[in-house]
Amino acid sequence: MIVAMVVQTLYNLINRIWVSGLGTEASAAVGFAFPLLFMGTAIATGLGVGGGSAISRKIGAKDKKGGDRAAVHTLIIMVIVALAYAIPLFVFAEDIFRLIGAGEATATASLYARIIYSVSIVSFFTSIATALLRSEGDAKRSMLAMILGGILNAVLDPIFIYVFGWGVAGAAIASVVSISVSAVLLFYWLFLKKNTFLTFHFRGFHFDKSITNTARKNNNILQKRRTSEY
Repeated sequence: MIVAMVVQTLYNLINRIWVSGLGTEASAAVGFAFPLLFMGTAIATGLGVGGGSAISRKIGAKDKKGGDRAAVHTLIIMVIVALAYAIPLFVFAEDIFRLIGAGEATATASLYARIIYSVSIVSFFTSIATALLRSEGDAKRSMLAMILGGILNAVLDPIFIYVFGWGVAGAAIASVVSISVSAVLLFYWLFLKKNTFLTFHFRGFHFDKSITNTARKNNNILQKRRTSEY
């Protein structure tokens, strides 16, 4: 779990290391984009923690159908939250970066962020899918999927930035491709190969408040425990 989450947070750092060779403006652009992109990672991780907790409780109670419903709820909510997060940031990217003082790096930061925002559902799905696997005790495959994406990002960055000459946009595209590869692998395991404990039935879906309330309650309890530990 630790390895998977560390790899997930390294995408932007690796991009910034490679982009630094393009000059201070390019490096600053990636730096300004980092907090907004990390906010998306935090939201997806929080949703995964809440949904995963609800699923684990259902599995522990021998309620597989309840676990399946909780998993479907988590995926549906993921789509809604990802769109609510990405669309405003994509549309108002330049205004946001100008407001936080990006200055001359505003256009470059907006381009970098918009490329990544365009696949927010994919990146959110990667976080949620790994959480679903962990919730049923399969932390190893979730780690392998994230490591694959992280290694691919590190390899593609210099190729897209310098060999293809795409600059900062190349760093963003490398991240998008890497995250997408991880997402495809996770999608294959969950929906095509179907060798997971959880199964997904979207036909006739309707929101069950008891499931969403349980996930939110579990996430709040976890946050309180973390706060008390600190």
